[in-house]
Amino acid sequence: MIGGGISGLACAFRLRANGVDVEVLERDGTPGGVMRTRLEDGFLTEAGPNSFQSGEEILSLVHDAGLDADLLRADSRLPRYVYFGGRLHAAPMGPGALFGTKLLSFGAKVRLFREPWVTKNPDGHEESIREFVTRRFGPAVHDVLIAPLVSGIYAGDTSRLSMQSVFPLMAELEAKHGSLLRGFLRHGKARRAEAKAAGRTIPKKALCSFSNGLGVLPARLAERLGGDLHLRSEVMALRSHPGGFAVDVREAGVERTLDASRLVIATHAPRAGDLLCTLGPSTPVPSECCATADVLRAIEMPPLASVCLAFRKADVGRALAGFGFLVPRGSGVRMLGCIWSSSLFPGRAPDGWILVTCFVGGATDVAVRDLSDAQVVDSVRADLVRTLAIAASPRVLAVNRYAAAIPQYTLGHRDRMATVRRAISRVPGLHLTGNYLGGVSVGDCVRQAYETASEVIRDAEVSVAAAR
Repeated sequence: MIGGGISGLACAFRLRANGVDVEVLERDGTPGGVMRTRLEDGFLTEAGPNSFQSGEEILSLVHDAGLDADLLRADSRLPRYVYFGGRLHAAPMGPGALFGTKLLSFGAKVRLFREPWVTKNPDGHEESIREFVTRRFGPAVHDVLIAPLVSGIYAGDTSRLSMQSVFPLMAELEAKHGSLLRGFLRHGKARRAEAKAAGRTIPKKALCSFSNGLGVLPARLAERLGGDLHLRSEVMALRSHPGGFAVDVREAGVERTLDASRLVIATHAPRAGDLLCTLGPSTPVPSECCATADVLRAIEMPPLASVCLAFRKADVGRALAGFGFLVPRGSGVRMLGCIWSSSLFPGRAPDGWILVTCFVGGATDVAVRDLSDAQVVDSVRADLVRTLAIAASPRVLAVNRYAAAIPQYTLGHRDRMATVRRAISRVPGLHLTGNYLGGVSVGDCVRQAYETASEVIRDAEVSVAAAR
């Protein structure tokens, strides 16, 4: 397993649970990738994701790792906000709220509820998120509601991101039912009927973390893997042979070669591409691997910065009760959004203080890479004066910079990844997993890691059967 981020750790943990011997090679000195938590003077900050959404695979991982007692679920009743027209508005979370929201004009609401009568995509061609949402719901819904949401998840540009890759269920519902509103109603009804027939209930989704932050999860997985996790181990080259792979590794300046019957690359996309290009000429399809490498290295990953700031409650003019807020582009505010961390989960700030985490950059603001840390902080502070009227000087807890952050599922991404999967499938024993394949959230990474582990196990079973 090359890569000790959450994808590699979850995949390795799953393989170990199924009796597969696995070694994980991570070139950094700390496991977990960007999932890192810092505790300082009673403030708990996250360097990467701040939470994950509950889902079957990740909750199973939490349980198997023995972390159920540490799991925190955010109050689903906490409001989310959108900064628009110079003030914060509660984001509408249902049909009734859509009728009453001031985020949309009367005409925009009429256009929204005409969606069931909008003609569906006639030939099923791939559309950008902007094209799809504007066609079905109108430009206001896109600009004020959907685009900020996408910025909050992908830090992306909706005019370039693929609807079919980012929100495949929505595209499928339109194709099947001719309407998203109609499709969601029928999809929900079918899920409830299926759950009832199976004698189970559909669990409510919730944003989750742990008492001591998200970093607890990779730390626990690393602990369970024990000596099979090798930190500061950089893979220099890969070679395939009839029985599997030779992996050249450098650890503490010492080079060695590992032999593996199967290989999972669980790094970010550009690094995966670099590794594929090192596969020796004995690989059955070296030219296809190199072409695949070029595809992976070409995936856009724009810069992003997160800034963790603390303020005394007495210096904040309003109660920050909620998840935080998102910002549509063109609102005169640079940051993409702000998480009210100390309102979301307990134990994030000492009594008398609040903690906020703000995000700047992404595909629509790549110039953030040229700013110094001080300039990023100054920009965020100016935005907080405008949005929350916080004029007091904050305590700066962390400025986390990523030159290449979240992979962008731009138009053509689905077809490109299908090509990658086909090429990799032609190299016996080789597998990929990571956030560039089918979802960028923590839960998506775990789901894909589990799917990859199942593929490895099936391959091993087929090999054993063939040997007999």
